[in-house]
Amino acid sequence: MKKCNCGKEIDEKYEMCVDCLKKVKQANASQEIIRELGKLNNNLYALRTIQDYELFMKYGKTIFWDKEDKRFKIVDK
Repeated sequence: MKKCNCGKEIDEKYEMCVDCLKKVKQANASQEIIRELGKLNNNLYALRTIQDYELFMKYGKTIFWDKEDKRFKIVDK
């Protein structure tokens, strides 16, 4: 028998206990979720930028964030 990093006794053939393994898997899954959310955020920003450009080119208007109303507004440039 040997000890895991957390102090629990485990069999010689294992690297870590089940609880530590679950923690590692959960941490890896969290990082993957964060990475995917970052990709989605970048895509949404790109789409908004394209729409803002088209709105300006076609209608001469632009989008801005109104802090008081907490929403986007379209105004003449």
